[in-house]
Amino acid sequence: MFESVTRNLTRKFNDKNVRDFEATAQEVRQAVLKAASPVWRQEENAVASRLRQALPPLAADGLGLQPVREQAILDVLVAQEIARINMGIDLVIAQPH
Repeated sequence: MFESVTRNLTRKFNDKNVRDFEATAQEVRQAVLKAASPVWRQEENAVASRLRQALPPLAADGLGLQPVREQAILDVLVAQEIARINMGIDLVIAQPH
């Protein structure tokens, strides 16, 4: 299972067409969910809801998270949480500046 997730994520990050953080975050979430147990796939929305409550609120003045960026952050957090709890994997994602 770990090898499958590692291989899939490595391929995604090395793909020159997948440089956009938002798109990559969504694909990482999907890759983790694909490898997760059916129980955790069903819990995806509950995990996302809990994590969303911990994010700072969206701000209309542009000083808070923007909706697209918030969704990308949420995708990464959900992937990390499910990988950690369900698979015992610490998923670390770094984005170069």
